[in-house]
Amino acid sequence: MSPLLGLALAGALVGGADVLRSAPPVDSERERHREQERSRREKRAHQDRAWERRQRRQREDEMRERLLRQSIAAGRDDRADKYLHSAARRRRDAERASRPLIAE
Repeated sequence: MSPLLGLALAGALVGGADVLRSAPPVDSERERHREQERSRREKRAHQDRAWERRQRRQREDEMRERLLRQSIAAGRDDRADKYLHSAARRRRDAERASRPLIAE
């Protein structure tokens, strides 16, 4: 064993292992980038699922409202006002929420 290798090993054993390392691992930058990308994908997937849920609820509300209007017109249902007003209010609220705010 060469004297320099012996000194390096002795230093590593004593606690000078940092001397043997030449540079910090490059993986930390790559890992940070991967984590950001994963976080971005998860956020996008969450937004997509929320949008799909809103669209599905809106379609269900419209179908329910249409069926109720038909049954009211046919005289099979008399709870017209309460449900139709609440459905219309929900639809107006959804439309208002989807419109961009106008800066004054």
